[in-house]
Amino acid sequence: MRSEIAEVMRSRISYYNTDLAVIGWNAAFLYDTVAGAESAIQLLEYANSQLLEFRHYDELLTGELEQVYKRLEERSGRLARRRLAREATRLQATLLEVTELTEHADNAIKFLSDMFLARLYKLAATRVGVTDYKDLVTAKIRVAEDLYRFMVDQFNQSRAFFLELIVVIILVVELVFLFMASPSDPEAGDSLSRQQPTAIR
Repeated sequence: MRSEIAEVMRSRISYYNTDLAVIGWNAAFLYDTVAGAESAIQLLEYANSQLLEFRHYDELLTGELEQVYKRLEERSGRLARRRLAREATRLQATLLEVTELTEHADNAIKFLSDMFLARLYKLAATRVGVTDYKDLVTAKIRVAEDLYRFMVDQFNQSRAFFLELIVVIILVVELVFLFMASPSDPEAGDSLSRQQPTAIR
């Protein structure tokens, strides 16, 4: 019991001797004026909304990465390469969306000019788990970026191989036609024999 009380009291913060805020992971205690309590409540609500957002981003990236891993395990082929390109495009769109929303969430708190409110938000975000989920999302963004680059490289390599194969086929066809039109053609031989001079007796 005493250890739990000590753990909770480590998450207390106050600006004056007449106010107190104790933040827990599932509840908070506020003792302040009406104006001070309203600002603190708004920050706590914002921290909870960020927690929900980062949870959503975490689930979204988890689903996208599972789809990408499934596509990479499929057999290779022209249709598989097209699906891989579509998956890479969708993954990139998801990355841009999550990165943009994450940056908005980070920049929103920078406009707090009150250092005490900034400290209160940081404490609340840490206690409710915003920081932990943000780290998870950041790590998955890095993994998704690496997978996107890998998928793009695989698609470019397969496309380059296909183009090289087409060039080789065209060269082989041209060589076949070249040998078919060689001087061994009978009509070409007859024309050559007619052009030879007759011997004078």
